[in-house]
Amino acid sequence: MPPTYQQIAVDRLYANAHSLEGNFQATYQNEKNRVRMKDSYEAYAPNILKDMNSLVKGNLAAALAGPKSAFNQFISAWNEGTGDLTRSYNQLAEFWRLLSNARPAIDALTTPAAAPPAPPQPPAPAKPTAADLDQFRKLATAANDLLDPFEACVKAHQPAEASQIAELVRQINELLKIDPSQAAANELNGPKSAWASFTRRYNAGRDISQASFAMLKQFEAMMQAADKNIR
Repeated sequence: MPPTYQQIAVDRLYANAHSLEGNFQATYQNEKNRVRMKDSYEAYAPNILKDMNSLVKGNLAAALAGPKSAFNQFISAWNEGTGDLTRSYNQLAEFWRLLSNARPAIDALTTPAAAPPAPPQPPAPAKPTAADLDQFRKLATAANDLLDPFEACVKAHQPAEASQIAELVRQINELLKIDPSQAAANELNGPKSAWASFTRRYNAGRDISQASFAMLKQFEAMMQAADKNIR
């Protein structure tokens, strides 16, 4: 994340303050260095004051209150370059000490809050097993195989294909007793309900009619769709 405007201003403030304090420390003990100290003051002090005045308007007011007061006292002691050098440096050193001590608090206030961690990804949905695929295919095939003989019996109005129908009904009943995996179970709920409605109407071969055939076709269509959906 790129630094914010506030962080850039803080870094600039510390860099200028460090340079000014270092230059004064190296020169304040000799009056002959006053001109050099004036040059250093003019190079750094206005920028320090500008950044502090800007930063204290936000959430750093409390953290910078002590350093700002100390810097104003340094400006007074320096008195536009005519003040006592030792007193001026001591006041500048106090400003730098307070500013350095405030850095942890300032960094904490200027560091953007970390983004919350991304929510954990839901686990990948379970896939139907090979046994599921085999069960669904057998059910869809048996349902389809049951349509023709059942329709023939309806049209002939006699159970000429009764044994074939009974065998296919038995096969489907047995296949539906098998519990599929959790990944495939929901797909079988609708066909199971449709089959239960059909078998109640079919009543072990006692009702082979257009009404029961319509229920069988509904089951067969649902079973074909379920078989397709799990693949």
